[in-house]
Amino acid sequence: MTIVKQHKLKDLVLDWATGAVYSARWMTANAYTSQLINHYEKYGWIERVARGAYKKPGNTVDYTGGLYALQ
Repeated sequence: MTIVKQHKLKDLVLDWATGAVYSARWMTANAYTSQLINHYEKYGWIERVARGAYKKPGNTVDYTGGLYALQ
């Protein structure tokens, strides 16, 4: 993995609010390609909640996390 990709992963994980759901649309709007999202999911750095919706591994998601994704 290149330094740029490592930096993007670090930024994503450190800034991810506990219990929040991030949409693939938000991630692609913030320069995370679909290939990079798939790579992060494949290696367990993010987990798919539903189609196009992701959470941090180990986090529990409730309705407030879903609302976070809608903002």
